[in-house]
Amino acid sequence: MRVEISYSHVSLILLLSMLLTGYVIGTMTTTVSGLEVENNYTLYVYGWRPCPHCHDLANYIIENNMNFTWFWIEEEVNNNLLKRLATDYDFQAGTPTVVLVVNGKPEAIVIGAVLEDNFWERLINNPNGKLEVYIGTSLKSVNIARVTFFDDYLSGVPTTYEDVLEYSGKGRPFYIFEYLPTIVLLLVISSVTIAFLWRRKG
Repeated sequence: MRVEISYSHVSLILLLSMLLTGYVIGTMTTTVSGLEVENNYTLYVYGWRPCPHCHDLANYIIENNMNFTWFWIEEEVNNNLLKRLATDYDFQAGTPTVVLVVNGKPEAIVIGAVLEDNFWERLINNPNGKLEVYIGTSLKSVNIARVTFFDDYLSGVPTTYEDVLEYSGKGRPFYIFEYLPTIVLLLVISSVTIAFLWRRKG
């Protein structure tokens, strides 16, 4: 007995292949997950465009749908604010530098690109009213934030969300060739399936 392959059979297989391709591509694109936090917070980030660690942090922030304000130190006023912050709280000025504000109060200064969910969740969910300075994830010092902290250090010229989105790479256009290997694989599977059905004879 010969299995007849009709146009409808081929169309169904190809349709299933296209749906599977769309699903795989969809799962390969970035999804917004977000951290498990209980308090209102904002990350105030000092970054420098050529800095690879700044790029990594921007990617992490966008990917996790975090609240942030981003200052480029290419702007002189922002660079001066970062230097003042580093001088007053005794750390080496560098990028990225993040000031974490929780429930309207400065809680931490983090120097470097920390990309660990647990670290940020701990700081955001457990504010202690003191200003902790971290080098990476290592605690360097504990301070009391000035009453004029926002005016002294966070009154610079922020960039736009769209600018950081583009910088992170999350906002770049979709390029079909990036997923070409997956698409080709699925088309090969479809072709093999069709060939297998065609050769089945009883």
